[in-house]
Amino acid sequence: MQTTRERGRIGRTFYKTYCDCLYIDSNNEPKPLEYVLDGYYNDCIRAQSEVAKSLGQTTVMVRSITHTAYYASMALEKFLANVDFIGEEEEVK
Repeated sequence: MQTTRERGRIGRTFYKTYCDCLYIDSNNEPKPLEYVLDGYYNDCIRAQSEVAKSLGQTTVMVRSITHTAYYASMALEKFLANVDFIGEEEEVK
């Protein structure tokens, strides 16, 4: 992953977690499932909890996880011109 950091820019690294899952269908048959989570989930138990919550199903097992990441940035002026929320300005001590 190449990251370019320049003065006057704002950026962030984005992660995706790819889960190799097994779930039990309504006929009690195990079925393979691949599921993608936004964010970095560092262990199978945490990923399994999020997959189960997303699917509304408790009979899910995450067997393995892999990750991808990319870095995105933009000019600070452009970011400030396009933000959809700006909090109140505070004095910093």
